[in-house]
Amino acid sequence: FNAGSAEREGLELEFTWQPFDNFTTKVTYALMNGTFDDYPPNIAPNGTVQETTPFTTRGLSPDDQITYYFDWRILDTSMGSLNWNVNGMWQSESFSIAAETDVIGGQPVIMNQRPADERHLVNTRLSWDHETSGGRLLSIAAWGMNITDEDYRVFGYGLRGDIGNNTQIFGAPATYGVDITFTF
Repeated sequence: FNAGSAEREGLELEFTWQPFDNFTTKVTYALMNGTFDDYPPNIAPNGTVQETTPFTTRGLSPDDQITYYFDWRILDTSMGSLNWNVNGMWQSESFSIAAETDVIGGQPVIMNQRPADERHLVNTRLSWDHETSGGRLLSIAAWGMNITDEDYRVFGYGLRGDIGNNTQIFGAPATYGVDITFTF
């Protein structure tokens, strides 16, 4: 009752290439299409009905998305291996929810939604991994997430007319770190 019915169509293409034993790359493209066939109406307490189906969007699902990565074992010696990974994701804008409705002054209304932004995020990790004679693994890695410092909104929702403001959630800024991991 609260979700309606919808049709979705899509396509996903994936390409993996390993030109050398120590290098692999992969690219994936996803296409999503579809709309709501029926969505619950917005009904005011006085019984006034507003049809919402023509105004719905496909929530949290971009039309287009590309993901990619490459893994490169740069150096492999008895002292360990030096590995580099770069991965990323691009997606077109999308909407957070199917329809944002409210009742203002006793009348049902459909609110304008701000889309979640189109974005291209790039992450990287450089690690040195060493396996000890006892089979334990020591890994030291430097990494960066969203290294281009993309500013993007990932979710937004209106807190209704009574409260009068919108909630927006933004993605994390550029983040860097170092990990030291020892497994035993």
